[in-house]
Amino acid sequence: MLAKACLWKAEELTRTGAFRAGLDVYSKAFVLLDRLSKEAVSGGVVDALVEVGLGKGMALALLGEHARAGAVYEYIIDVLKSPTKGRGYLDRKLKLIDAYICRAGSAGTLGDHIEAGDCLDSAKAILDQMVHDEGVQGLQHKYATVYKNKATALRALGDLHGAIELNDKAIAIHEHLVNAKGQRELTHELARTYINTASALRDIGDNEGSVAFLGKAVRLLECVVNEDGKIECLGELAIAKAFRGVGRIELGDVVNGKNETRDAVVCLDAEIRRTGKANLRAVAEWAVAALRRYQ
Repeated sequence: MLAKACLWKAEELTRTGAFRAGLDVYSKAFVLLDRLSKEAVSGGVVDALVEVGLGKGMALALLGEHARAGAVYEYIIDVLKSPTKGRGYLDRKLKLIDAYICRAGSAGTLGDHIEAGDCLDSAKAILDQMVHDEGVQGLQHKYATVYKNKATALRALGDLHGAIELNDKAIAIHEHLVNAKGQRELTHELARTYINTASALRDIGDNEGSVAFLGKAVRLLECVVNEDGKIECLGELAIAKAFRGVGRIELGDVVNGKNETRDAVVCLDAEIRRTGKANLRAVAEWAVAALRRYQ
């Protein structure tokens, strides 16, 4: 009961942007649950340890502490791979997929894109086993996430066309789930995939295609923020606008592009003050540098 209360409190703090406070709660709960799991192997304790560990890793990553986040994810992967540690089979496999995906994110941010790709390959292998060998259904969104993140790794390794191909697969899945199946909770993930595709297109010199995908992302994120009230997506909306603003400048729409980029920087700065998200600071600095170049 105490673990559930801590988890709920930490999730709520993180959702509202109080990442440091959320991390403190996650860390205290993690220490307690880790000790309890070693004293007596209990399915319920291990379940809670996994949930709290994944949350702690996420909070660390959002604060830019990717090495620490990666270490937490590695620990959770080891826990989930152990046959003596609690959880039902299906739930254990799903959490293991999530842990590999999160570990890939931390590795990629630290520049180890090969390790990121390997983690995502491990996640896909588990998915393939569950779907093709065991007949588990309803995992399309997991495939889309793996494709999207593997595309990011391929782009960093210079395989731009491979990245675009995987992003196309992720987009096809997410668009089907959001538009045909009505799974609006995945709208944010669809927007992220649009942004990833835009970045890859920009890398191969297709600025018009890039700006078009960013426009799709902006429209989706505006709905998520303004209609669904998800203020936690404000930062990513500002990122999409910053990228689109610079893209518009490069396409010759200088006035509108500069105005959009400036507005995005203001929003990014506000979100940095509110949340401390490390990735927002990097984009804000990039956008400011771009504005200086095109003065």
